[in-house]
Amino acid sequence: MPQITEISEATALKEKGNTLFKNGQYEEAVSAYTEALNISDVPTEEKIACLKNRSACYLKTKQYLFAVSDATEALKENPHDTKALYRRCQGYQELGQIEDAYKDATQLIKIDPKNQAVQIIMQKLVSPMQEKVKERTSMDGKVAQMFSLAFQDNPDVTRETKLTATNNIIVLAREESGAQKIIRENGIFFLHKMALMKEDSELQQASYRALANLAENSRIRAEKILKEISLPVVLETLNTSNEKLCVTASQLISGIINAITDVDAFKALVKEQTAMKRRGERVKPAKFTIDEAAQEFVDEIFSSLTKMLPSRKLAARGRDAIIEIFIKYITGVSGVGWSKKFMESEGLYSLLTIAGIHCKVESVIKVTVHSRMHSALLLTRIYDDMIGDKQRDHFKERCHDYFKDTFGEGDIDSTVEAVRAITTLLQGPYDVGSMLISMEGVLGILLSMSKSEKKLHQMVAVEALVCSASKKDKCVGILKDAIPVLDSLYDSSDPEIRVRALVGLCKMASFKGTDYSIKTLEDGENIILAEDCLKFLTNPDDKELWKWATEGLAYLSLDADIKELIMLNVPALHSLIEVAKHANDKITTYAAITVFVNLTNSYDKQDVPEEIKELAKFAKHHVPEDHPKDSLEYSKARTRKLAEEGMVSALVELSKTESENSREQICRL
Repeated sequence: MPQITEISEATALKEKGNTLFKNGQYEEAVSAYTEALNISDVPTEEKIACLKNRSACYLKTKQYLFAVSDATEALKENPHDTKALYRRCQGYQELGQIEDAYKDATQLIKIDPKNQAVQIIMQKLVSPMQEKVKERTSMDGKVAQMFSLAFQDNPDVTRETKLTATNNIIVLAREESGAQKIIRENGIFFLHKMALMKEDSELQQASYRALANLAENSRIRAEKILKEISLPVVLETLNTSNEKLCVTASQLISGIINAITDVDAFKALVKEQTAMKRRGERVKPAKFTIDEAAQEFVDEIFSSLTKMLPSRKLAARGRDAIIEIFIKYITGVSGVGWSKKFMESEGLYSLLTIAGIHCKVESVIKVTVHSRMHSALLLTRIYDDMIGDKQRDHFKERCHDYFKDTFGEGDIDSTVEAVRAITTLLQGPYDVGSMLISMEGVLGILLSMSKSEKKLHQMVAVEALVCSASKKDKCVGILKDAIPVLDSLYDSSDPEIRVRALVGLCKMASFKGTDYSIKTLEDGENIILAEDCLKFLTNPDDKELWKWATEGLAYLSLDADIKELIMLNVPALHSLIEVAKHANDKITTYAAITVFVNLTNSYDKQDVPEEIKELAKFAKHHVPEDHPKDSLEYSKARTRKLAEEGMVSALVELSKTESENSREQICRL
C-alpha cells in the first residue's frame, strides 16, 4: 500500500504542475510532473494524469517525441483514455507520422464521435492520408521495378544497372512503405543472395546497406532478417578485410541490436536525465529493461561475438569491428549491460591477448594498428562499468591471474605480449595497469628487455615505462629505475627507440606543470628535449614518428619558454597542424589538441588571491609562479600566429573526433 504522505506529495506536485501550465511555465510544469512520477508507488490515476499533463507540456515546447512517449505510457495504463490518445495523435501529426496519427484519430472518433476537436484533426489528416495511399501505390511500382533490375537473371541487365537498382532499393528501404513492400516481395532472400557474391564487393556492400535500412527502427523486420538469414551468417559478414564492407556489416548488426533492444531510446532518455540533473531537478535514474526474448537475443549475439573475438580465422579488421560493437553497447550506463558477463566469460582474457599482439609481428591472431587502442578503450569501458570496489577488485584479480599465467610460461614471445598488454591497460584503466606493472619481477623484466639487442623488445619496454609515468603520484617508485633506462635508450641510434624514450623524458619534465619555480630537470635540459621533438617534426622522412614527437610536445608545452620555441619553428608548426588533421588514433588526436591548448593558454588555471599567496609564503608553503612569457600579451600573439599558419582548418578536422575529452579541449580553443 502506498503511504499517505507519498500520495499527498504526488497530488501536490501534480497540482503545482497544473498551475504552472496554466501560467505558461511549461518547463517548470514538466519538472513538477517529473518529480511526482519519480515518487514510489504513485497511484495509477495520478500517474496517468501526470503523464498526460507532461505530454501536453511537451507539445507546447515542441518536444514531440517526448509528448508521444508520455501519451503512450498513459495508454498502457488505460488504452481508451481520450486525452492521451488525442495528445499522441497531435504528436504523431507534428512528427509527420501521418498513418499513426490517423489510427489514433480513427479510434478517438469511435470512442467520442461528437468531439469537435477530434473531427477537426481528422479533417486535417484526410488529405495527407490520401497522399500516403498514393505514395504507397507508387512505392509498390518502384520496388517492383528495382527488383526486376537488381535480382532477375537477365543477360540484358548490366552489372552497373544492377548496382544502381540496388542503391535505389537502399533508398526505398528507408521509407516505411518501401521497407514493407521489400519484405512482402521476399527482399531479404534476394539481398542475402547478393551479399554472398564475394567477387563483387560493391554489390555486397549495397546489399548490406539495404538490409541495415530494413532493420532500422523495426523489431519485426530485424527479427525476420535473423530468422531468414540466421545470426551466425549475419555475424560472419564481419569476417572481411575490406574496410567498407566491414563498416557496412557493423551498421547492419548495430541496426539489428538497436531495433530489438531499443537501446538508442534508452540512451536518449539517459541524456535527457543528465540534462535535467544539471538543471537541479530530481530524477529517478533510468534502468535499461527489455523483455525475455530480447534478453535471449542480447545474450546470444554478445556470446557469439565474444567467441569470435580470438578466432584465428577472423580478419583483423573484423576483430576491430567486434571490439567497436562492444564499446558501443556493452555498458549498463548507456548500453545493454553485458560488461560483467564479458568479464566472467573468456572475453576479458581474449581482449588482453589481443591487446598484447603487435600488428607487425606474425601471429595466429591478426590485428591492425588500431586494435590496441580499441582494446584500451573497451577495457576502460568495462572497468568503469564495474559497480563498487568489490566488482573492480574482481576485475583486477582476473587481470592479475591472466598475467601471472602468461609470465609463468617462461616464453620470451609471451612475455613481450604480456608487457604490451600491460601498456594497453596503462593507456586504458590506468589503476589496473599500474597495479600490474608493480607486480614482483615485472619491472625487472622491463629493465632486462630494454637492454636486449632486439629492437622490438626495446620498443615494448620503453613504451611500458613511458605509459607508467602518466601519473606522478603513482609512479614515483618506478621513476627511480626508469629514468636511467630512458636516458640510455634516448641515446639509441634507432629513431623509433629514441623517440619513444624522448616522450618518456618529456613526461618526467612535465610534472612541474606551469609552475615556473619548479625545476624537474637540469637547466636547459627540457629545451634540448623540445628541440629534439621539433627535429622529428621537421624531418619529412620521420612522418611515422611525428605522432610521438607531438605527444612529447604535449607534455613540454606547458613551459612558456618551450611555447615560444615552438612558435619560432614554422615548419614544425605546419607538421603539428598536419598531424592534427590526419591523426588516426585518439591519443595522437588528444596530444595535438593539447599542444594547441597549451600554446594559447586555453587550459584551466586557478586564480590565487594575493592575500592567500602571502599567507602561503608566511607558512613556508610553495607558491606557484607564472612565467613572464605566459602573460596575456604573449598568449594573444601565439594565438594570432597559429591562426595565420592554418590552425583553424586543423580544428575543423579535429572536431570530427568521437572523443568527448578531445571535443571539450577543442571548445576551449
